[in-house]
Amino acid sequence: MGDLTEPSSIEVLAEWKQQVEEIIEGSPIPMILCANKLDLLEEMEEQGHTDWEHLQTQEGLEEFALANGFIGAVMTSAKFDKNIIPMMASLTRQMLIKELTESANVGDSVAEGGYDVERDRGESFNLQAKGKQQQQKKKDGCC
Repeated sequence: MGDLTEPSSIEVLAEWKQQVEEIIEGSPIPMILCANKLDLLEEMEEQGHTDWEHLQTQEGLEEFALANGFIGAVMTSAKFDKNIIPMMASLTRQMLIKELTESANVGDSVAEGGYDVERDRGESFNLQAKGKQQQQKKKDGCC
C-alpha cells in the first residue's frame, strides 16, 4: 500500500513486490497496487489543487501497475472505508482462482471434483473440501 500524497511511496511498491516474488516459489501471487489516502487528495482538489503527479491519477496508477506486474490498481481511503472492501474482494477472488487453477493443473482433488462451491446471490462463495462439512456435523453430534 502506497500513500497518494507521497508518490515516491508508490514507486517503492514495485521493489517490494519484486522482493516478495524472489522469496516465494512457484508462480507469482496476485497483488493489487493499493494507493491510500484518497480522502486527502479529494480535500486538496476541493481546495483548488489541480497539479497532480502521474502516480496521483488512476491512469498513472494503472500504467504503473501494468508495467510492474500487479493485477490492478485502486485508490483507497482507509479513513472513510472507500474502495477497501471491493479491493479486498477482488484480491481474494484472484487468489482463489489462482489456487484452484494450479490445483486443477496438478490433478488433485479440485480436478477430481473434490471441492464444493456454494454461491450466494452476489460474488461471495463458500469453498471447502467435499465431505468436510459432513464430518464436521458428525463431530458436533448432528446428523
